[in-house]
Amino acid sequence: MRIAVYTVASDDAEEDVEGWCEVSRDADVRVAMSVGSSENVVKLLSKYGTIVGQVCIQPWRSDDAMNTALAFVPGDVDICIRLDLNERLRPNWRPAIEHTWTATTTMLLYSYNWGSNINYIGDRIHSRLGYRWRGRAHERLIWSGDGEKFAHFCPSVTIDYLPRSWSKSFYLPLLEQDAKEWPADPDIALTYGRELVFQERYEDARLELLRFLSLAGEYGTRSAYAYRLLSHVDRENAIQHLTKAEIAHSCPSNYLAMADFYYRTKQYRLCYTSAQFALSMERSNPARLPADWGDDPRLRTSLLHELASFSAYYLWDFEASYGHAVEAVRRAPASQHLQQHLQHVQERVRSGATLGQQRLT
Repeated sequence: MRIAVYTVASDDAEEDVEGWCEVSRDADVRVAMSVGSSENVVKLLSKYGTIVGQVCIQPWRSDDAMNTALAFVPGDVDICIRLDLNERLRPNWRPAIEHTWTATTTMLLYSYNWGSNINYIGDRIHSRLGYRWRGRAHERLIWSGDGEKFAHFCPSVTIDYLPRSWSKSFYLPLLEQDAKEWPADPDIALTYGRELVFQERYEDARLELLRFLSLAGEYGTRSAYAYRLLSHVDRENAIQHLTKAEIAHSCPSNYLAMADFYYRTKQYRLCYTSAQFALSMERSNPARLPADWGDDPRLRTSLLHELASFSAYYLWDFEASYGHAVEAVRRAPASQHLQQHLQHVQERVRSGATLGQQRLT
């Protein structure tokens, strides 16, 4: 079994290159396609035995760059790993892949660590044949091989992302072009709609997300994500969208969005109930896979306990508020806001204030 690691190199720092070469040293082949790298970066990659190609892609398309890099991978390679220069494979990745890969495998899924306790499923370990990249931005693998694709999860492989400080504003025009080139592709519609939300073009986002739902249907994890995004851009109908999200796919992310909405609208009883539902779902499946692409990464932060604590406080349930405040501070110990809230709740509990002293609102 031969394994290749491949990437596209642009204006990456030399320390990124050295780290990338170190974590990928167990690969049989390493390929880097330079699309504007400095001479020092190219020399450093070559020094570590990497096959380095150079190509000019104008106008820019990520899929063209990745497909060119993939074309440089020798034909006798069985498994390819796309690893950007600011990503790191954790040790012992090779035996884990060799143990998990089967004769029918075309793709391995793994844990992708974005940082700050944000993990989701990665999908960039794939067979040498049968896949191509699609998309000028937020490109993804498209299966066009013989037979059916078969992907399964490899729990022992993790890729870590090293943050970069650069603007992503250029994504939007590229995604707009993608949506025009592939108008029947639901994933592109969802990605474009999401980016419109991030850029606060809410009416355009609403229309694009509705277009996605017309392509993908009303059920499934990504449809639930689209409804949650719609609840953000169409606040007047937010609860209807969130209800449809729960029908599309029941998950803690829906109830977190509900709790957030109810807190903002000062419906504290519904906020507390929604937060409790989300926490209960989280606790009932502690060994679940990493998050899907549309899962809310805030589930792994202090937010759910913060919402539960504040809503319970306004309901005069100070003992419940205290328990959630303690957990919120444990998850975000540097937050002065949460520290002060915890002190206020402690003072209320010590004073003997109880639910019976005020009617719940």
